Amino acid sequence: MSNKTLIWVGAVVAAVIVVAVAFYWITGTSLAPAGSPQSGSGGSATEQPIATSSVAVPGVNATGVAAGVAVPSVVAAGSVTGDTSYRSFNIKESASAFTPSMIIVNEGDTAHINLTASGGKVDFTQPDLGLSLTVPAGATKVVQFDADAAGKFTFYCKSCGGPSKGPVGYIEVVAQ
Repeated sequence: MSNKTLIWVGAVVAAVIVVAVAFYWITGTSLAPAGSPQSGSGGSATEQPIATSSVAVPGVNATGVAAGVAVPSVVAAGSVTGDTSYRSFNIKESASAFTPSMIIVNEGDTAHINLTASGGKVDFTQPDLGLSLTVPAGATKVVQFDADAAGKFTFYCKSCGGPSKGPVGYIEVVAQ
């Protein structure tokens, strides 16, 4: 092959790469392989698939809620259109358990968690949602996030030994 042909082939390959990267960047499509933590496809160690058709999101003063599921202390409209909610929960954490251990919200909701360390100093960690907080013994701190993606996410106390040693809890985001 001549130098001129190699230059043209290189230019075409470079143009294809630039167009592909621009497409992925503009559309927001992930370049991560399916199943990797960055892909949002459940490949993370702390994200699990859920059966959203059978999951009920509890309201204030909800009755008949399964054991371990947090009932929000406040539910308010999260937008002018009313299609999202602001939900506030109270969770206690010790070195052995989160109580309650399950938080259920709708996709698009804003979750506000009042986290109280009832024993010694504890952590609240959920890497897929970008949550990490240390709470001193006897104190209460706030964890807040927007539930942007449906899924079941494990949260845990990092300083207690992580998700394999506990305590652990779950945030379930139900698709709208």
